[in-house]
Amino acid sequence: MICKLLQWGLLTALIFYIGSVLAGLFPFVLLLGAVLVALCSVYALLPEFLRIPMLEIWLNPDWEPPVKNPSYTPPSSSHTSPPMSQFHQPPLDFKSLTFSARGQLPNREELIASLKSQVIGQDEAIEALVRVVMGKLAAQNCSKPLVVFFAGPTGTGKTELSKALATALSTKLNRFDMGEYSDAFKGSNLMGSAKGYVGSEEGGALPNAIRYSKKRCLLLFDEVEKANPSLWRQLLAFFDEGRLTDTLGSVVAPKNTICLLTSNLAADKIAQNPIAAKDILKQEGFFLPEFIARVDKFIPLPRLNQADSARLTVILAKRVASRYGINLVIEQEALSPLVEETFEEGEKYGGRGIQEKILDLLSDDFIDLQGSGTTTASLVVTGGVLKAQTL
Repeated sequence: MICKLLQWGLLTALIFYIGSVLAGLFPFVLLLGAVLVALCSVYALLPEFLRIPMLEIWLNPDWEPPVKNPSYTPPSSSHTSPPMSQFHQPPLDFKSLTFSARGQLPNREELIASLKSQVIGQDEAIEALVRVVMGKLAAQNCSKPLVVFFAGPTGTGKTELSKALATALSTKLNRFDMGEYSDAFKGSNLMGSAKGYVGSEEGGALPNAIRYSKKRCLLLFDEVEKANPSLWRQLLAFFDEGRLTDTLGSVVAPKNTICLLTSNLAADKIAQNPIAAKDILKQEGFFLPEFIARVDKFIPLPRLNQADSARLTVILAKRVASRYGINLVIEQEALSPLVEETFEEGEKYGGRGIQEKILDLLSDDFIDLQGSGTTTASLVVTGGVLKAQTL
């Protein structure tokens, strides 16, 4: 914005200069131009709460006024009941909601289709996620973030579903690997170092991710059970009220924030009874009751069945081959042996296990094919062994 103000100031000064040369008023107009540039420079250095809203919106259409006083406002002492019409609002039209200046928010069917094309075998989880996300996006001015907890075994698509949602909404996914915050003192990396310590002027990774988000903010807290419990106590107010205060005392109060949490805690129990995921996590006693109470939706992701595992195996085999620049064609007689070879690893470790098994089986073949300049190969069974060879 500083550059834009200076550009306008210099352009205006140039116009006055040309006019002064023509009118013979050079000294006066030169002084006026210098004063104008100085005023623009001083204005650009003012804090946000002192700037003129109309001018800011004209310079930057995405600008929003800062939160001046995020403290709690006590309710009015009046005992007058609100009108009943307040509780009878017309149904929300999701298709009319605009997501950003670039385009329109996808409707429910489009969002579901987009997620199902990227995540295999989790149709119920996808539909539950879309339901709560569309409700959050409809309430555009709600300060409380939407908190969704993905529970279930490893490799079932929890992180992949988060990435797919970010892609479908054309939003940046701010990912935080909570294994990096297992020690209490490492929480400063997330929230920011205290004043006087190295890096304190940079702020924390989480406040900065929220502060610099434009219209909406999508946060992924991956493998939350690995983080130090003290960290979640610091985030209780953020999950509840949508306010986050970093160690510098700055308050960020974003709107339209979606927090996605993933966990492998009690994975075996949840795999056996996905519907009871929330109760199982409560019984584990790992998370504080007040933390669980602030989660808006628990969405379990169960293990894949055999048909979905087979579909995922084919997709991952082609994806692994593409890393070597090879278009892999899977012959019909090789499909069943490939699924059988990877099924056990897939049952234990999901998509990650399938991918690792494919690498063990075929990486040497892919390397040889890449070295020979092959771009298209077929997967066949030779002597009872799976092999990728030139088509």
